[in-house]
Amino acid sequence: DEVLACQDHGLDEIRDMLCGLINTPQTTRSAMEPWRNVHAGTFQPPPLASQHAPSQGDRMLILFDLNETLLFRYWDKGQEFVQAARGVHVSDLPSGPSGKRVRIYHRPGATEVFQFLRARPEHCSWGFYTDMLRVNAKRIVSKLLSISIGLRVVKDDGVQLTLVSGSPDSDETVWMFDNAHCDESGGEKGTTFNLERVARLAGSEVSRTVIIAASDRKCQHFSEHMLRVPRYLEGQVQAEGDIALREVIAQLQERLTAV
Repeated sequence: DEVLACQDHGLDEIRDMLCGLINTPQTTRSAMEPWRNVHAGTFQPPPLASQHAPSQGDRMLILFDLNETLLFRYWDKGQEFVQAARGVHVSDLPSGPSGKRVRIYHRPGATEVFQFLRARPEHCSWGFYTDMLRVNAKRIVSKLLSISIGLRVVKDDGVQLTLVSGSPDSDETVWMFDNAHCDESGGEKGTTFNLERVARLAGSEVSRTVIIAASDRKCQHFSEHMLRVPRYLEGQVQAEGDIALREVIAQLQERLTAV
């Protein structure tokens, strides 16, 4: 009965609680109290800010979609791969179970926008939000971060990735939310982003969250929080002069200054 009573959103919140409890060094009696409430017939999820981002405070939460925003993902269907323009970095990912190769074309400007955000930890935390399976998204994000800013993923706690460079004591974290944090589209193709869910997990609020994306469909329920960029497709890969991500920096500067 308790499960049925939670069927609309309770199971999503229970999953979010599990992520928090698993990543809390010591599960205390107070942390477990919401589970007693479930068995009592009421569900009161605990605040997650202290479990994932204790210092989020009034900082902005900046998230990037992946495909067609930061990169173009090209599937091997027996045809020749796209010839990229000068300045476009190309990465081949290991073949998956199907044996097909996947090539990603890195959108110019990722290095600059990532470094801009990394230099402002007092103003924002940042990361990625995608409708991909986590295992696929992690492969792509790992390659993207390695090529653009020289950082390596060493840990994944389900909502955050821990990154390191070559120097000791250099670890930092970025958010990574995946299709498990998305909503079904109600019969339409694909899933949609749920900024309320990810903001809660990040210890933030929707009012302080920005999603940088090219897909209106994915952002349809939170369009006022979308920073739209042109889609990065085959034509843009082959043409020189894509400055969309560099233009994002000026827009983010304006929003972060207002915080």
